[in-house]
Amino acid sequence: MRVLPSDRRGSGKHHRTTWIGRALNRTADQRTASDSSASESSRDTVGKTGGGPRHCPLVGIGASAGGIEALIRLFDAMPPDSGMAFVVVMHLDPTRVSGLADVLGQHTKMTVGEAVDGVAVEPDHIYVIPPATSLTVEEGHLRLSEPVERRGARYPIDRLFESMATHRRGRAICIVLSGSGTDGTGGLREVKAEGGCVLVQSPSTAKFDSMPQSVIMADLADHVLAPENMPEILLRYVKHAYSAGAELFADGPSRDVSITPVLALLRSRADHDFRLYKRSTLTRRIHRRMGLCNLHSVEDYLDYLRSQPGELETLARDLMINVTTFFRDPEAWAALDESVLAALVAERETGAAIRLWVPACATGEEAYTLAMLLVDRAEAAGKRFDIKLFATDSREDNLTIARAGLYSEGAIAAIPPHLFERHFDMLGENCRVKEELRDMVVFAAHNLLRDPPFSQIDVVTCRNLLIYFETAAQKRALALMHFSLRQGGYMMLGNAESVSGREDLFDTISKKWRIFRRLGPNRHDILDFPLFPGRSRPGAADGAAAPEASRLPPRIVDVAQRALLERFAPASVLIGRNGEVVWVHGSTGAYLEPPPGEPSRDILAMARHGLRAKLRHAVRDAIAENRPVEFRVRIRRDHHEQPVAVAVVPLSEQSDALLLVSFRDIGPEQTIPATADETDRMVTQQAVEFELVAARIELRETVEQFERTNEELKVANEEVTSMNEELQSTNEELETSKEELQSFNEELQTVNSQLQHKNQELADTTDTLNNLLASSEIATVFLDRNFCIRWFSPSSKGLLALVDTDIGRPVTHFAWKVEDDALLPDARLVLQKLTGIDAEVRGSAGRWYLRRVLPYRTHDDRIAGVVIAFVDITERKLAQDAIKEALDYAEAIINTVRHPVMVLDAELRVQSINPAFCEAFSCPPDESNGYQLHELDHGAWDIPELRRLLREVLSEAQAFDDFEIEHVFPKRGRRHMRLNARRLVHGGDRTKLILLAIEDVTANHEAEGLRQTLISELSHRVKNTLAMVQSIGSQTIRQSATLDEFRIAFEGRLTALARVHDLLLRQNWDGADLDQLVRETLAPHGRKDRIRAEGPTLTMTPDAGVVLAMVLNELATNAVKYGALSEGDGRLDIRWELQTRADGDWVCLTWTETGGPAVAAPSRRGFGSSLIERSITHQLGGTAELDFRAEGLQCDIAFPRKIDQRPPGRKET
Repeated sequence: MRVLPSDRRGSGKHHRTTWIGRALNRTADQRTASDSSASESSRDTVGKTGGGPRHCPLVGIGASAGGIEALIRLFDAMPPDSGMAFVVVMHLDPTRVSGLADVLGQHTKMTVGEAVDGVAVEPDHIYVIPPATSLTVEEGHLRLSEPVERRGARYPIDRLFESMATHRRGRAICIVLSGSGTDGTGGLREVKAEGGCVLVQSPSTAKFDSMPQSVIMADLADHVLAPENMPEILLRYVKHAYSAGAELFADGPSRDVSITPVLALLRSRADHDFRLYKRSTLTRRIHRRMGLCNLHSVEDYLDYLRSQPGELETLARDLMINVTTFFRDPEAWAALDESVLAALVAERETGAAIRLWVPACATGEEAYTLAMLLVDRAEAAGKRFDIKLFATDSREDNLTIARAGLYSEGAIAAIPPHLFERHFDMLGENCRVKEELRDMVVFAAHNLLRDPPFSQIDVVTCRNLLIYFETAAQKRALALMHFSLRQGGYMMLGNAESVSGREDLFDTISKKWRIFRRLGPNRHDILDFPLFPGRSRPGAADGAAAPEASRLPPRIVDVAQRALLERFAPASVLIGRNGEVVWVHGSTGAYLEPPPGEPSRDILAMARHGLRAKLRHAVRDAIAENRPVEFRVRIRRDHHEQPVAVAVVPLSEQSDALLLVSFRDIGPEQTIPATADETDRMVTQQAVEFELVAARIELRETVEQFERTNEELKVANEEVTSMNEELQSTNEELETSKEELQSFNEELQTVNSQLQHKNQELADTTDTLNNLLASSEIATVFLDRNFCIRWFSPSSKGLLALVDTDIGRPVTHFAWKVEDDALLPDARLVLQKLTGIDAEVRGSAGRWYLRRVLPYRTHDDRIAGVVIAFVDITERKLAQDAIKEALDYAEAIINTVRHPVMVLDAELRVQSINPAFCEAFSCPPDESNGYQLHELDHGAWDIPELRRLLREVLSEAQAFDDFEIEHVFPKRGRRHMRLNARRLVHGGDRTKLILLAIEDVTANHEAEGLRQTLISELSHRVKNTLAMVQSIGSQTIRQSATLDEFRIAFEGRLTALARVHDLLLRQNWDGADLDQLVRETLAPHGRKDRIRAEGPTLTMTPDAGVVLAMVLNELATNAVKYGALSEGDGRLDIRWELQTRADGDWVCLTWTETGGPAVAAPSRRGFGSSLIERSITHQLGGTAELDFRAEGLQCDIAFPRKIDQRPPGRKET
């Protein structure tokens, strides 16, 4: 996500010291370069195991937009038993629960889950970052924390990669997949510095390629490939010895490996000399490249380097560790600002020149940091200086990035807000250094150990470079920087660096932050400038500075030659054109001795007595004539003289005009004899010696003057060399400016071509527009703000009699052929509110028009009038009227239909209902229209099956008929509905509608249920009746003596049965009242005045009524024939009541006869007695007792009262 400066920075008005605290907070969780550098020596042992116990290989994966698809492709191809653990970090919405773990779990058999704070990393597991957290790795465990940055400015992928670089070091494996932005690039710089492995998704396979492109452009990718091809590379890499943390061993018995052949190949083919770098670092880096190439021996890697020239350059870039950021170690920069820059600004006057140098500047972040601090300090003091900052590096690709000054948002996160707003511009998703600051910095190619240094520098910042050098190279670099500084100039080193071995050259300003000040004059005795660019002078550079390990083992012939030279070669010295000794062979003490005072390498100053004069002439002649010069001389040693042959031979094969001076004794020493005239000779000798002393003094002064001049010329030469380097840098900048101007020229040409193309397009568009307006039937009139005609289309002449000469006349001078009194008021309103107004107006010819008034906008969004257009809508108006009539007709039909009807849209939302629906379901329109179907009547229509059918109607354009549902409606109870549905066909993309017709068939269902109940009841009753008739017939014929007797008894019993059925039928077979049953049963026998029946109102079930009627009929028939009703005085008393017993309510009926003939118990049981007892006992579950008392029969009947259990589906009325 892009972060604008105003969003991420706030106000630029800050106190000068506040940026330090903010920068510290931003970098609290990051490793500093000095920490990495300080552990360089220990990293070779600790780094092999990750700083602790061995852990499984851990792969950190960063992705953003489009990353889920890439992750699926990666894990689809990854074996589940690879032994690796994976940590996945994506940009997730912090306000929502993430489903990433579930998605990845469907594409791998590995265990997938969200990371938990403190959990130990296990192989074959995938850990996914939870939302709103920052996920890091620490000693084999995962750590979760709340992000300190605000939402939109967080870089969780950088945080993960930085933690892996800190704790996994060379074993860190990182992958960058699809995503937008640059998150991950900053963290991968740390990973690369530690020697980790970086895989990047190829941009052509990424849905969003910003993140992969950022890593590739930063030259941080080891492999660029599709996600599905990454598992193969990972599996090979984790099995390599480098990834496993093993040492790089040779195959021989000694197990010691030599990388010298690799360095020699780099030096000869790639022109990169790493002999002065620390061997441990080089070995580890070469081993890393072997792991990435899947090679296991140095010999195999050498063959690979010879066959793959591109790998040589890749290895060289890998060996040049490139780690730098803006304001790295903020406290160190604060110390430099307060202790050095503040004093420098205070002591210089406005307009003075300030020169600064940043060796090994990489991609320029440190150089721009120093420039920003100096400009900020100068502006705070109200001064302006001629600032020239030289930023050098040996890699041209780094310098190209630095010159462009284009950095990602992640790279500039540590810059204080006020400096960011002052010196940077937003350019898309990146930030660019403003041209004003870029012009202050001169970027040039320069090798600190091979090229001459700059001169008269005020401040040098060389941070975290010396840690990669051997001791000799460190001393040489310090000497060169001492020379480049002006007297009292300042130097800042990295936190783990020091001036060890050169303490006499610098004074310590800040021991903690490694800030030093130059001491003393230039020390030419410790300087070693190259004889020609790109090459050091033999001796110091290749001898003393080069480590012993970089030298090839001596051959036998070399040993022999060295022994012969030491045994037979004369004492010799190698001198330059200026007489300075550059090399000494053998013992030269007999011929040369150091002069008193300041040490000197001048051969004439060191020549012994008697040698200096002739040696000076011989050297001059040898240089002038370019030939060997020999002479003999006597050299006095105490009281002896030694004849010596001296040869001065120019070395023509050397471009520096070196001379070889050899000394050879040609005889034994001779004692100086004493003669007779010793006095005269001594006088003469004294005069000669005095003259010689004077000559010597004069000569010495001349020599000293010459030496001073020579020294000044040497210094001038050195300054000219430095100026030449500066001019070269300036020339390069001019070349860059020339290229930029050429690029601008090409862009202007392109713009010019585009303008020509645009002009042609504009002409074509004008012609097209004129033809369009001329051919259209839309009458258009353009008016200015005073409602004068600007232009009109040909179709306007039909509504307004216009000619071409009418342009410029007020429109009020013309009569419109439309009935539109609101035209001009609407035009005024459009000018005020700047919104269009539409109206339908009728023409004088009976046609209809859509009149539209719009503001006339110019290209610069200025309102210059109004546009009035008349669109003929007569046909549409007629069609709308026809549609309205059809709609009214359809609505009338729907409203007339007595069945409920509703219209639903595609979301099953009610669009309309007819009055029948409102009446049937008590749902007024305002509580139905706009609601979804399942929301109607408090969820009464929430019927899943109905919703399924309706969605099928929408999706498959199917209809359904006579779909019946049974549902309980809160306001109507259980109802049966028959539904019919059709999809209403619409043209175009209009909303799909469903017409749903509803028919209430509840009454039909109830009638059908009643019919089925009656049929069942009738069948049951007929069967029972026939069975009873059969039983009565069989029992009666068995008890009858004659046929007439049978007929009379049988008819009586059938008649009783028929009467009770009539009674039940009148009651709709719902039951029989006991009082009515008694009276109906006794009615045929008459004698109502002698029969008394009383008791409570009780309703009998149909079955109980039939049984009780038959029993009463038997008792009545017996009473009429033989009992109390057979005589005139006899009486019958029938009483019943309802008794409550333990097992429920019982009906108790007492039959008592009195006043009749005497009664005696029968000798045998007849049919009547059997019928009474069996019917009551078996059919009613009661008891029946017959008491044949003399005064009359008494029958006690008791049976449980049963409530009628009607069959299911029986309607209640």
